[in-house]
Parts: sequence; structure tokens; C-alpha cells
Amino acid sequence: MVKQEKLMRMQVYLSTELGVIGGTTGALNLVKTGAKSAVKLGKADIISSPAGYPLTEAKINEILLIEKGKRPNPTEYLPKEYIDAHLSQFDDGAVRFFVPHKSGTIGPENAFVLPKTYVENLYKATEGNINLIEDKLGLPSGYLSYAKVAIIDKPNVKIPSGNEIGAHPDYWTPGGKTSGNVPEAIISEQLKESDVIIKNIEDLFNGK
Repeated sequence: MVKQEKLMRMQVYLSTELGVIGGTTGALNLVKTGAKSAVKLGKADIISSPAGYPLTEAKINEILLIEKGKRPNPTEYLPKEYIDAHLSQFDDGAVRFFVPHKSGTIGPENAFVLPKTYVENLYKATEGNINLIEDKLGLPSGYLSYAKVAIIDKPNVKIPSGNEIGAHPDYWTPGGKTSGNVPEAIISEQLKESDVIIKNIEDLFNGK
């Protein structure tokens, strides 16, 4: 079972990575591959709502059944109070893991990002165990050993609609959280490395 979970996670990573390289960058999109990612979500599946989630299972499934590219803006089904609270998690900055690319960008437009404080707290909670961090974020084993970290101090973030290039059709769920319950958002503009702070993984986690 463990091997099967890792295989599925790698398949999602490879399909996303190759898809982005075929577009404008070689960066990894952090999509729905968190703690629950071993369960491949079919379009007709019912997804359990995490605690504090303002959507019913029926509404989640209704949104998932809509073709990618035609899904509604999250402002149409999420309360403003929820959106404001969710995006406030990015007030101290956003983080994006990426592989340097000749384009000089850190990802495509509407690239997925994580709250900086969440990543830092995850490091503390796992006592610096990189393997556990990769597992929680749904990253392939060893990915953080060669990826770079882009830190966006004042990100212009929005809740993903599911129409983004990095929203995997089998793993994206509405509401701004991964299927592993990790908070996420997107940055509308396509940023270059010169627009952000670039660090190595060790420097980010050690506060350098």
C-alpha cells in the first residue's frame, strides 16, 4: 500500500512537472498531493469537508463536476469572512518551492504558494525531518534536496478556482486547501527570480 501511494504521488508530480515545462517554466506546482493524496479523487467522488470548511460535501462535489476552465470564482461560493481569514495566513509572506529554469521564472501565472508561517511551523512540528515535510506536502522523496525556495514578502494572493494550470484534475479540491488540509493560494502574476527572495531549503528552515 505504501509503495502504491508513493507511485501515485510521483505520477502526479511528473505529470505536473512535464506539463509546466511544456508551457513557460520548469517549476513544480504544489497541487492536491497532501496527506490524503493516496486516494485518487474521481470526478464523481464525495470529499469529506475538513473542520472549519464552509462547503458541504454536495457543494464540493458539484464544483468538482464542472469542467476545468469553467469553474466559478471562489467568491461566488465562499463567504467573504472565510476568504479574508484564509488569505490572512499569507500576511507574513508566501513560499513556493521550484526548480530553477532558463526562463528565470518561479512558475506560471496563477502559481500555487503556501503560507511562509505554515512551512516554518511544519519544520518545527517535524523537528526538521525533511522526509516528513516532503510527505506532508506531497512532494517526491528527495525533491527538497535540490529545489529552491522563493519567498514572496507581500504576495497578491487569491483562493484557487481550480482552473489554474497547476490544478490537477484528479486532486484539486475547492476552498483553498489541499486534500491533505494544507492551506494554499495562487499568485496572479508570473514572478521572476529577481522579483522574490531566493533561498536554499536549509536557509529557510534555519532562519537565515
